[in-house]
Amino acid sequence: MASQPPLIPDPVTPDTPPRRSRNIFVRLWGVVDATRRVVLNLLFLLIVVAIVVALMRSGPPALADKTTLVMALKGPLVEQRGGNVRENAIAQAQGRPVESVQLRDVLAVLDAAAKDPKIVRVLLQLDDLGGAGPAMLREVAAAVQRFKTSGKSVIAWGSSYDQRQYAIAVQADEVWLHPFGTLMVTGYGGYQNYYRDALDKLGVTVNVVRVGTYKSAVEPFVENGPSPAAREADAFLDNGLWQTWIQGVERARKLPAGTVMKVIDELPQRAAAAGGDFARLALDAKLVDALKTRDEMRARLTELGAADDTIRSFRQVSFEAYLAGIAPKVTGDAIGVVVAQGEIVDGEASAGTVGGLSTAKLVRQAREDESIRAIVLRVDSPGGSVFGSELIRRELELARAAGKPVVVSMGTLAASGGYWITTSSDEVIADEATITGSIGVFGLLPSVEKGLDKLGIHTDGTTTTWLGGAGDPRVPRFRGELERGIAARVAAAPSPMRIRMATVVLVKTPR
Repeated sequence: MASQPPLIPDPVTPDTPPRRSRNIFVRLWGVVDATRRVVLNLLFLLIVVAIVVALMRSGPPALADKTTLVMALKGPLVEQRGGNVRENAIAQAQGRPVESVQLRDVLAVLDAAAKDPKIVRVLLQLDDLGGAGPAMLREVAAAVQRFKTSGKSVIAWGSSYDQRQYAIAVQADEVWLHPFGTLMVTGYGGYQNYYRDALDKLGVTVNVVRVGTYKSAVEPFVENGPSPAAREADAFLDNGLWQTWIQGVERARKLPAGTVMKVIDELPQRAAAAGGDFARLALDAKLVDALKTRDEMRARLTELGAADDTIRSFRQVSFEAYLAGIAPKVTGDAIGVVVAQGEIVDGEASAGTVGGLSTAKLVRQAREDESIRAIVLRVDSPGGSVFGSELIRRELELARAAGKPVVVSMGTLAASGGYWITTSSDEVIADEATITGSIGVFGLLPSVEKGLDKLGIHTDGTTTTWLGGAGDPRVPRFRGELERGIAARVAAAPSPMRIRMATVVLVKTPR
C-alpha cells in the first residue's frame, strides 16, 4: 500500500484588524436593532393602553353627588369655530382660551346633564358671553327649558347682563344680579352712515348694478338715507325680532304683557326713584330675583348643594370639563351635518367662511359615504359669491338625486346666497328669529374721473375693444352699457339664479 501523507492541520489565521472592526459593527448594529424594537413595542403598548383608558372613560366625567354644572360661556356663540381646527384643538389641550363657543356644544352639555343623576343644577354665568344671533339664543333658551323639565333647577348670576345674556339668563328659575350690576336692554335696530354727498364732493361716482327691490346694501354709497323699501324692510325685521325677544322674556319671567316696554318708557322716572341704583331698579321691576355678590352666590349654592373643601366653594364641574367627557358616536349609520357659516366665497375656505369648492366637497363626501343616510345643511350666512353658492346648491341637488334626503336648518341668518343654497332641499326649517330672504344681486362700479379732474390728473389711451376700459374706475365711457347688460343677464337668468321662492319654509320653535 502506498503511504499517505500525514494530515497537517490548517494554520489558524488570527483576526485581522478589518475583520475585528466588522465584528464589532455587527454586534453594535444588533444592539441598536434590538433597542429599536423594544422602544417601538413599548410605544405601541402605551398607545393601546391610552386608547383602552380613553374608551373606559368615555362619557361624562366621574362626579360626586349634588354637583353643580357651571356654564361660564366665554366668547361669541358660533355654529362652527373659525380658523384652523388643529390650532383650536392644540389651544384647548394646552388650556388656552378658544375665543368662541360652539352652539352644538352648549346644547350637548345641557342635554347630557339633564340625564346625569350627579348633576343637580346648572349655574349660568354669562358675563363673558359675546355675540350671538337671536335664533342661537332661542336654541340655548330651549335647551335650558329642557334641562328644567328633568326636575333640576337653574340659577343665573351675573355682574351685569346685556340683552343677549339676559335672553338666556331669564330662563333660569332664579336670576341673580350683583348689587353694582346693570341690566342693559336697548331693543333692535341702529344707525348707519350714508356717503352720497361726501362722494360727490370727492368727485367719486358709484354706479350700481342691482336686481331686487329690497336689496339695500348698496344704498349708503348712492343715497343720503334709506329708500322707502329699505326703511320698510328694516322696520319689519327689527319690530319682529323685538316682539319675539319681549314675549320670550315676559313668558319666562311670568310678567304681564307690555311690562318690558313699560319699564323702558318709564326708565328716567324709575331710575330717579331708585336713587340711580340700576340693580335695585331691575329688582323692583321683577326682572331679577335677588341682588347677590359673588361670595354670597357661592355661599348660597353651597347651602343648596354640597361643599367642596378642596376649592372652598360649592361642588361643581365646569362647562369645558363636562364637554370633554361627552364622547360622540363614531361608528355605524349617521346623519351628515355640513355647516355653512359665514360669507360665501369662491374656492377653498377654512371654518368660519363658506368656500364654494370646500363646502361643495363636504356635501359630495356625505353623498358618496354609504354610512351617511341623510344630509343636514346648517346655514348661518349673509350670502356672497354667486358662483360659490351655485356650486354648493348643485351638490345638494345631486345628493337628492342620489336618494339621500337633504334637510336645511337655518340658524340666525340665511340671506341672499345663504338662501340660494337652501333651495335644493327636501325641507327647510327655520326658527322664529331666523333672518332669511334678501333675494337679489348687486354690484358696485365706482368712477373717480371727476375726482381726478379736480387734482389735475387726466386719463387717456387706446384699447382694441370697448370692453378694455369698461371696468376701469378712471374711465366713465361705456359704463352704462355694461351695467344694463349685466342687469339684463341677471334678470333673464334661469332658475335657480332667480331663486325659487316656492320653497316651503317651516318655522319651528326649538325643542
